Amino acid sequence: MLYLLKSYLLSAILIGLYFLFLRNSGQWKFNRFYLLTSLLLLLLWPSVNFQFETETMPMLLQEGTQLVSSGLKKASFINQPTKTSYPQENSLSSYLLGIYFIVSAFFLLRFFTKLFSLLNKKLVKKAEGELIYEAEGEIPYSFFNRLYLPKSQAIADQIIQHEKVHVRQWHSLDVCFLELILCFYWFNPLLWVFRKVIKENHEFLADQGVLKNQPNPEYLQLILQSLKKQNQHYLSNPFSYLSIKNRINMIQNPPKSKFKKSVKLTLSLLILTTVLAAFSLKTDKIEAELNQKVKSGTGMSIFKVPRGLPIEKSKIHKVAAGYGNRTHPLTKKEKLHRGIDLLAPEGTPILATADGVVKCSKTNTTGYGKHVIIQHNGTYSSLYAHLSALKVIAGELVNQGDTLGIIGTSGTSLSVHLHYEIREDEKAIDPMRFLKLEAKGQH
Repeated sequence: MLYLLKSYLLSAILIGLYFLFLRNSGQWKFNRFYLLTSLLLLLLWPSVNFQFETETMPMLLQEGTQLVSSGLKKASFINQPTKTSYPQENSLSSYLLGIYFIVSAFFLLRFFTKLFSLLNKKLVKKAEGELIYEAEGEIPYSFFNRLYLPKSQAIADQIIQHEKVHVRQWHSLDVCFLELILCFYWFNPLLWVFRKVIKENHEFLADQGVLKNQPNPEYLQLILQSLKKQNQHYLSNPFSYLSIKNRINMIQNPPKSKFKKSVKLTLSLLILTTVLAAFSLKTDKIEAELNQKVKSGTGMSIFKVPRGLPIEKSKIHKVAAGYGNRTHPLTKKEKLHRGIDLLAPEGTPILATADGVVKCSKTNTTGYGKHVIIQHNGTYSSLYAHLSALKVIAGELVNQGDTLGIIGTSGTSLSVHLHYEIREDEKAIDPMRFLKLEAKGQH
């Protein structure tokens, strides 16, 4: 989810920069480089992060999806029964994933069907390293080193030259690359905008290659005539294109100021560099500012996750047991240990590891014994078990560092210790991912 949010925002910024600074700059070759590089950045950059070393983890952007997930979950989680088993996969997620694969499969099938159709046309002749094939319809088009020309009519030399520019500059490679991306990222509407402007830029490049920035009335007339015709091969580079008005405007009024072009390109690169840096750097200062401004309905900081120590650091003797499979000390059977066991002196206070609401504060004769569960946001919760005394009640708001109870040996426990769990969507995960313990006796 975080990857998608960053990808959506970054794609909006990149396409915005293009329309604001580059589309009318006349730097068609640079624009092609910019658009293709933008596509690569959209795929790779949201998953890359450069972060400063800090005392706590995880960082802000790793939890950014809580803005979305918190809104999708019920706010009335107080006093719900404690879950100690792994929940089944959310059915809605399964349906959405199924829809994604079905739609992606459809686009992939369409891509390879059209590709096969283009490659299966009748060869007419070979000329100067180019292959001439019979085109469907009335419009010439190209695909890599193949020219597709209508058999039933004569084609103006300027149109053929236009298609040869597409061939020489390998525009079909851009188109295939983009269409394959759309097969898997079809859900991002801005990628379809990229598709339109990339093909439009191809036409600008081909027009420039034919006219060399010199308007030609006959060529403009050919462009206007192509409005009446259609082309069905979305992988090809047809002479006709929907942005006729923009093409004619660029031909008649080519940009002339090199200084303005340079300024636009420089500004674009500076803004792009700043945007990418902002997407990559993750600091606690940013998180603190957001936590100060953004609160959920219960007053909890939306970005809070359990990442503090549940026992004062100086009082922790050692980590007696870690997260993972182990032989249970009583049943002697192998079982997943869903948290960590911390040893500390009897009477040691147990502390909340982040802000939240007390979801559960009760006593069991077996299992967890006296235990507390804190719900921190729509995703994360923490559990503190085997206490000797409880200091909070269900529904109470707590802050990081507040006392929840006293360490003990209640429930199924053989010694004084704290069993501490962190749950992500009710599924227990390794607490050590969130902590940096340097307690004495730990190895």
